[in-house]
Amino acid sequence: MRLAWPQLGLPLLAKELSEQAARRRTYVVRVVYASLLFLFGFLIYQSLIGSRSANPFAVLGHGRNLFDQIVMMQFVGIYLFMPAMTCGVVTGEKERNSIGLLFLTRLGPWTILLEKYLSRVIPMLSFLLLSLPLLVIAYSLGGITQGYLWVGIWTLFVTMLQVGAIALFCSAYFRRTVSSFIATYLIGIMVMFGLVFLEEACGIRITRWVREAMQFYGWMGVTTGGFYPDSACFFGPVVFSGSQGASAVRATISGYPILFSALFFILLARRYVVRRAFLPPTHAVLAIFRWLDRFFSRLNQNRLTRGIVLIKDADPALMTEPVAWRETTKTTLGSARYLARLFLIIEFPVAVLVILLATVDSRGGISVVLFFLGILSALIMSVKGASLISGERSNETLDVLLTAGLSSAEIIKQKAAGLRKLGWVLAVPLLTCIVFRAWIGMSHEGYRMDNRMLYLVCSLLSVAVYLPLVGWLSFWIGLRVRNHTRAIFASVAAVAGWCIVPLVVLVLIFEYVNIDPGSPLSVLLILSPATVIPLNEFDSLNKIIDSERLSVVFNFLLYGWWLFAFRLLCTHNSGRDLGRLEGYE
Repeated sequence: MRLAWPQLGLPLLAKELSEQAARRRTYVVRVVYASLLFLFGFLIYQSLIGSRSANPFAVLGHGRNLFDQIVMMQFVGIYLFMPAMTCGVVTGEKERNSIGLLFLTRLGPWTILLEKYLSRVIPMLSFLLLSLPLLVIAYSLGGITQGYLWVGIWTLFVTMLQVGAIALFCSAYFRRTVSSFIATYLIGIMVMFGLVFLEEACGIRITRWVREAMQFYGWMGVTTGGFYPDSACFFGPVVFSGSQGASAVRATISGYPILFSALFFILLARRYVVRRAFLPPTHAVLAIFRWLDRFFSRLNQNRLTRGIVLIKDADPALMTEPVAWRETTKTTLGSARYLARLFLIIEFPVAVLVILLATVDSRGGISVVLFFLGILSALIMSVKGASLISGERSNETLDVLLTAGLSSAEIIKQKAAGLRKLGWVLAVPLLTCIVFRAWIGMSHEGYRMDNRMLYLVCSLLSVAVYLPLVGWLSFWIGLRVRNHTRAIFASVAAVAGWCIVPLVVLVLIFEYVNIDPGSPLSVLLILSPATVIPLNEFDSLNKIIDSERLSVVFNFLLYGWWLFAFRLLCTHNSGRDLGRLEGYE
């Protein structure tokens, strides 16, 4: 008689893992992740032993630096890959209209959520396990205690659970994968840096009150070696850095806030997975703008304004430019009045915050706001650009659009009309931060007029070149990728990869060959668009080229050429990308 193995009863998990194993892109992503991880590990190891090559034993005891860099790279991998892997676990069922079939099975909501959750946690664990050979090398070099090794493993594990839980909640709450993907990053930023913002910008000392209460009652003071929470207790890299040298017990407790936040979002996902499973096909952003329309209309009915309408969605170009008219009057992020609403939503709080920071002479605070707005603007432009054509394919309206009697290149140009208007709206809050940042610099001694003008020119060129560049790059990706969701993921990944990968690779190579900042090879840092912006904010443009003006000119000539190239790629062969016969002639 053959012995039968017990059935664990995880059918949904087995189904999800089997489907992922059958997809080609699963192995492509895994190979890319492993290649980048081992490339960075090799460069870090070479930089570590480069200055000690004369004495091979001199490298012993220096494994901690390699360990820290590997753990930080794994944090980056979690924050980049986990949201994209998890944000569609429930929304994918909603978009395929198959979530009702799941509820008809014997699987309860808790079982469905946990098995869906584990189906993404297990592949991410396999990504983390790829670093085991590098961790073994780092541990063999010495300088790492068992407690410190546990700190790195524990913080990576709870961070993975946290990011996955946030994405699971967003997938259960929203109807579309795109909305879930964007909300995952926005909610994640608020969770991880919300306390930091409240404490630094608003003066609300939440963690100080918690520390004082813990000290008063003597809670955790003895068993954990004096552990008390910090304002960045939900951000894994900060917890890892702050737990260096701590005992295993203290390091474990320091990760509890991250673990509790993961449990909180799993409970929220359970609350909304059934309630929002059968949402009608509505546009959440459009609903918000319509509510704002009603609010501003009621506000406009008073004795002073008497219902005056400053912006009217007129249609003089309906006959000459029908596609542009449709993009600028009938779409959510193209209509003039909706863009005005978006402008007020972003500009008013930004202006208030920047004025408050300017009164306390905080250039660093304004720079942080500018970085956050820049990332948010790039994300919005990327989603909008990727959706121009892929959204038409998803809604099955592209064939109707191609009957407009226009050439393919003309359709592309007119579709970009709404993208240009959106770029102008997003540019104004950025310009607000730039102007106040330059104005604060006027009051500082040693901040010359030349520096202030160079800062203004570089910042204005960044807004004028980078925003359209992100939009046209995403537009080109949306032309080539047929699936709407994949087009958005691909465009966001392309923008993030272009900014991060060249910069990280070059920095590691420079450390390996001991290249000093300002050397001729430092000009290669311009290969990342993200290089010039922080260097300009901190008055360090001379780290690329000795001449700061030459750095600015060379950088924006390069990316101005890329902007022209992507516009040309969108219009050239546009017939083939749109599926017209003219593209094959």
